[in-house]
Amino acid sequence: TQPASPSQTCSVSNGAGTLAGADVTDVAVSCVTDQFSVGGNVSGLLGSGLVLQNNAGDDLAINADGSFSFATALDDGSTYDVTILIQPASPSQTCSVSNGAGTLAGADVTDVAVTCVTDQFSVGGSVSGLLGTGLVLQNNAGDDLAVGADGSFSFATALDDGSVYDVTILSQPTSPSQTCSVSNGAGTLAGADVTDVAVTCVTNQFSVGGSVSGLLGTGLVLQNNAGDDLAINADGSFSFTTALDDQSSYSVTVAAQPQTPSQTCVVENGDGSIAAADVSNVNVNCSTDEFSIGGNIVGMQPGSFVVLQNNAAETLKLVNGGPFSFADTLPDLSSYEVTVLAQPFLQDCNIVNGSGTLAGADVTDVTIRCEQIGIDILPEKISFGDFEIGDISPNQMAVIENTGNVNFEVQDISLTGVDSGDFVLSMDTCSGTLLNPDDFCGFEVAFAPTDNGVREAEIVITTDLFVQSFTIQAQGTSGVVFFDGFEDL
Repeated sequence: TQPASPSQTCSVSNGAGTLAGADVTDVAVSCVTDQFSVGGNVSGLLGSGLVLQNNAGDDLAINADGSFSFATALDDGSTYDVTILIQPASPSQTCSVSNGAGTLAGADVTDVAVTCVTDQFSVGGSVSGLLGTGLVLQNNAGDDLAVGADGSFSFATALDDGSVYDVTILSQPTSPSQTCSVSNGAGTLAGADVTDVAVTCVTNQFSVGGSVSGLLGTGLVLQNNAGDDLAINADGSFSFTTALDDQSSYSVTVAAQPQTPSQTCVVENGDGSIAAADVSNVNVNCSTDEFSIGGNIVGMQPGSFVVLQNNAAETLKLVNGGPFSFADTLPDLSSYEVTVLAQPFLQDCNIVNGSGTLAGADVTDVTIRCEQIGIDILPEKISFGDFEIGDISPNQMAVIENTGNVNFEVQDISLTGVDSGDFVLSMDTCSGTLLNPDDFCGFEVAFAPTDNGVREAEIVITTDLFVQSFTIQAQGTSGVVFFDGFEDL
């Protein structure tokens, strides 16, 4: 029987022979302790470089799952202690030993279990520029992570080393609207936590604009927030060059009004805050400025009146002269022409600066200069005396004299009235004659009665400035009287 505890194998030498007259003392029994191997099984190994040790030595490289056995056998009864010298990498794994320590008990050790588990690492990084709410990140199209503020982040689910990761934006932030982008977001885990994923958020910018209507002039300049000048040349849509961050305020104003013609442009819907969309409802409505036509009347006699007209349409009656202005205004660049529709009594009014084109301002320099008209007709009374029916009297002369400051032309002299047929305009040197101040002309009238009684007629004198008349009275055989119609002058 071989010895145990420890297990040994004993061999005999000189153990057989024939007694030869003496004690046999040279039988040699030599015992050697049995040796046994230490090993077991590896499971879960994916990486490379796993090295096991037994009793801090006898290194054993393991490359794959399966059974293993250390090269060096150990004497029975000796202790063994299997440990991990080098953990596997690519992927990084952590291997643990069970049943790894004990004492050899007369048999090979085969139940050492080395179990390897792939290491897991987190994926994360940092967020910068975040102002809005609602940012949600994803890794590998899952593991949603809501981020509320700038700073570091890490997904909840760790990943096995060597697996891929891909960080994307599931939901962009709002209030304000922002666009976040990911850098260093994709890769393969390499034995460590990923901490360099960078999520950078930029507030979205939107344009401010609208439309212009009614623009005729040039030089219109709009501003937004007292800057970003924008020249507008025609009706239509517009948009400021500088976009604004979401939720920022805007205020569109008119920096320069258009000219030629002068216009006033008014902004509607010009103030507000960006609300995650371009602003396109700012309305700029332009209307042409209107100006008055006026001036001053000088030289008009007190109590007189004159009637003016502008552009042969609007009339204006003025008493006693002085400053005036037509009630109706006209759009800039409109033409105007002030004329005298009715002259004041025995005056002639001339216009200075009476026509032109509006040029961005009220017209105040129209001057109406009124000068006195004077006329004298002599004699004041003509008497023809008594004449028989069928007779004709001698001619009697009347004289027209310009006693005023205004030239006028005597255009016509005529007889009128029921008895005008009893009188004859026998000579006329006045009709068609221009009378300058102090000039005079004459005409002659005769009486040729056709019936008895007092005969009466009127002489009508027409000039380019006025119409005036005086009366001739006549009486058949009892005398005829010619009354001057200008006695009130």
